[in-house]
Amino acid sequence: MDDAKPYLEHRYVIINNVDYYFNYIPVEGTIIRYHVKGTLTLSRDINTQIPDEDQAIEW
Repeated sequence: MDDAKPYLEHRYVIINNVDYYFNYIPVEGTIIRYHVKGTLTLSRDINTQIPDEDQAIEW
């Protein structure tokens, strides 16, 4: 919970061991290679005063 806004609930999703390769070709003959490796954390604040959870996410 948040001290300033006690109706907000904090939720976290953590994805470990991400190892992702991607080749992007914006123009023919040009290749941009991406390599992403590590951990990803997603944080959401949920307004508990709104009953529909899809609408309760604070952006």
